[in-house]
Amino acid sequence: MHLEIAVAIIQRENQVLIARRTKDQHLGGQWEFPGGKIEKDETIDETLIRECREELGIEVDPTSLFHEQQFDYPGRCVHLHFYLCRHRLGLPKAIESDEIRWVEKSKLNEYEFAEANRQALEMLMES
Repeated sequence: MHLEIAVAIIQRENQVLIARRTKDQHLGGQWEFPGGKIEKDETIDETLIRECREELGIEVDPTSLFHEQQFDYPGRCVHLHFYLCRHRLGLPKAIESDEIRWVEKSKLNEYEFAEANRQALEMLMES
């Protein structure tokens, strides 16, 4: 199975918004950046906007591609498109996750993220 995934790196000052996956999800309990599968006939920007509405109840403006990578899990291959996004409107809520947090970029390594996010995390902490 091959999945195209749009990932939102939502920044405010020196912090980014992260969410903890629910226990019943693949990689449950781990932290992630908001986002999700790119639907048929949907652009990456449209996916980021839709997913942030559905998962967090907020409006974002995707601004630029930050990083792109492919990662193989047993039984699935994910192609991740990490985009920097500006938080435009709304107070983020944990609608489809256990918890959300604004975290300083330098402290992201204190959270357990899926391995597929490791390279983007390291780049983000250095930026």
